[in-house]
Amino acid sequence: MGIVKLRQPVQKSQDNPSSSSYPTSQTVTFEVEGQTEQITLQAVESDSGRLVLYIDTSRYEALQKDEMLVITPITTISDVRPVRMTVTYENEQAMAVIKKYTEQATVNFDTITPIQNVSFNQYEGLEVIATDRDTKLTDHIIVIPRKDHGSYRITIELTAHTSEGHGARLLQMAKTITIVK
Repeated sequence: MGIVKLRQPVQKSQDNPSSSSYPTSQTVTFEVEGQTEQITLQAVESDSGRLVLYIDTSRYEALQKDEMLVITPITTISDVRPVRMTVTYENEQAMAVIKKYTEQATVNFDTITPIQNVSFNQYEGLEVIATDRDTKLTDHIIVIPRKDHGSYRITIELTAHTSEGHGARLLQMAKTITIVK
């Protein structure tokens, strides 16, 4: 099938390695809503060429919006806010990115779980889960430090209604991140 094309064309510079050296798909098995699912995910490359992420193209689409890779459900969900996962590159180190996020959050989250180390693909990152009991909104934030400088921030935005199904699927897709450059 090849690399999934974004709605906005991916711009590749000559000095960026091509994602074609990475598999165009991968099959994952995970638990969602009490069922075991096996899904083949398709590769999507950010337009900066810095990372490859694998997504379930039967349920989600990838869009490049400014400097952000945005993954959203194909089927619109009427809820308090849209379900989405965003991947952005930040020029700051991981802890500064987390501090900035918690200070600038659009919702006043009353519970922020302790930061814990998590492993995503071959990368060690930091994870924060923020919830607001009143609005039932949840943000799942994963920050992966780059070796040279900066960090990648993955934010999964959910509601109580969408957290089990979409939450599990989006988190599984987040775990497929591969840093190209």
